[in-house]
Amino acid sequence: MDDQSTARGAGVPEWLPEALACGGVGMWCWEVGAEVVTWSAETFALFGLEPSAEALAIADVIARLHPDDRDALVARARGLVESAGTASFTAEHRVVRADGSVRWLEEQGCVVRDASGRALRMLGTSRDVTLRKEFERAARASEERLWSIVQNTPNVALQGYDLEGHVLFWNPASEALFGWTADEALGRRLDELLHTPEEMEGFLATLRDVHLTGTPTPPTEYPFRKKSGERGVCLSTIFRLSGPDEPPIFACMDIDQTESRRLRERAERAERLESLGRLAGGIAHDFNNLLTSIFSSTTIGLRAIEGGDWAAAREELVRIQDAGRQGAALTQQLLGYGRRQIAQPKEVDLADQVGRILRLVPLREGVELRFEPASGAPKVRLDPGQLHQVVSNLVINARDAMPEGGLVRVSTEHRLTAEASPFDREGDSIPAGDWVVLRVEDDGVGMSDEVISRVLEPFFTTKSSGKGTGLGLPTCYGILRQNGGHLVIESALGRGTRVEAWLPAVARVGSSPPIEQATILVVDDDAGIRGVIVEELAHRAHHVLEAEDAASALEVVRGHAGPIHLLLCDLRLPGMDGRSLADTLRVRRPGLRVLFVSGAPSAAGEVARFGGHLLSKPFGLAELQAAIERALADDA
Repeated sequence: MDDQSTARGAGVPEWLPEALACGGVGMWCWEVGAEVVTWSAETFALFGLEPSAEALAIADVIARLHPDDRDALVARARGLVESAGTASFTAEHRVVRADGSVRWLEEQGCVVRDASGRALRMLGTSRDVTLRKEFERAARASEERLWSIVQNTPNVALQGYDLEGHVLFWNPASEALFGWTADEALGRRLDELLHTPEEMEGFLATLRDVHLTGTPTPPTEYPFRKKSGERGVCLSTIFRLSGPDEPPIFACMDIDQTESRRLRERAERAERLESLGRLAGGIAHDFNNLLTSIFSSTTIGLRAIEGGDWAAAREELVRIQDAGRQGAALTQQLLGYGRRQIAQPKEVDLADQVGRILRLVPLREGVELRFEPASGAPKVRLDPGQLHQVVSNLVINARDAMPEGGLVRVSTEHRLTAEASPFDREGDSIPAGDWVVLRVEDDGVGMSDEVISRVLEPFFTTKSSGKGTGLGLPTCYGILRQNGGHLVIESALGRGTRVEAWLPAVARVGSSPPIEQATILVVDDDAGIRGVIVEELAHRAHHVLEAEDAASALEVVRGHAGPIHLLLCDLRLPGMDGRSLADTLRVRRPGLRVLFVSGAPSAAGEVARFGGHLLSKPFGLAELQAAIERALADDA
């Protein structure tokens, strides 16, 4: 039977063999019971044989089958012939070509039967799928290698999750890190294994975010609970494994940070203790010097009094007074460093104030000072005395950095930033906002990276003995942070130093004439202070409401139908604090003005960020009235 007759006998068009030949597909036919198989020329080529004849003996065909595939393939062919019905089949097997090479063939065929069901012939097609099989083998090997890496990489815990947080896989490193075996973890959610309900909500939110954006999470530290109940910390990143049209599957890679976190915290505690030790040592040194001077002058003064030398006694009393002033100044520096000064903040024009202060800063021969103020900048809010400390310290440091003389450049600048700015000296980025910046630059010796890393340590100084306490920059930094500001330092050896003090600008608001007879709600848990304030406000013809805490204040407001122009409250209240009370009342009473009263050192920074007014304790009645007038004059 030739190819054409076989094709016609199968009821197919005459051009089909040519079409199959174009695709490298061979055809074959075996008449059941015959000892030969009819092959097309392409089939001979697939076996690496010259097409010397149209038919090949069945024994020769079987001999060309790969030994590992031969028995199974012959048994399957026999079973198809012996079974009932028209059976189509597909098979993949190897053949050994005439040159000894091995190729993979894919067979597709069927069994043709007569009306009685007797098998007449088996026919089909063959095509070479060796390249596909090699690709599949390579892909399988790559997958196996990858899985081996996943399973055997030490110290990298890898898990898989679905969108609901169920565990899909869990490698041995996960078992070691978390204490749960893969059999225990598979199919369960992490709130059954590692997380609290709150932590689980955060984990699911992260999965949803990764699912929607397709962006892996940056390495982030997360707490977890081991099977033993011990708490730990791991550095994790989560990314999506599945494609956009597939069910979402996520991988999470974890590295244990528990011990390194513990060591880091221990090192930080040791560093704090070391810093505290230096602080205590510096305080002891300076105060012992002052006490020595006081004791000595007291002894000399007493001796002068006994001898009737009043001029000498007066001279010693002046020395004692000077030592007391130095002690008070040192105390203020320490409070500034610790951000504990009791400040009296005011709205000031930074350029104007700096210009006044610079006239008082002592320079020396060979040092030139140049001041470039910014015009039209908004005001800042801080204690003028604190500003004097900041400006004086920065300029004196710049002066001392130029022993051979040079130029100190001082300038102010208004900066409105739309995004976070350079890091300050504690590594915090400066948030976007409205800022007024004081800049002090010199052409001096500069500082190394090591020195810059220590400039905020108390009593650390590069100056010679008696030339500095080492509290200048720490004090500046403490004052700035107390007032919501930041300190930026840039320096290099031999290239000078630039220091920037960033202070939040006071919001520019419209001004209205003071309300002559305002309704003022006074909230203070100290009955004495509250009584004095209420009496003074009533004396000035204001309508006064009062409460001892936030809860009482809310009740008073609910029962008052008229307007309330000003909330005057202590920043620190029992229960709900003053800021929270102000937030709540501003929602209920839009346009409400707020004046906080506080003796807390950190109050200025808190109020600056909140956007109200502050009256610092202790205060007099004149200061109280002035603060109320300023608050009432602001358009809320």
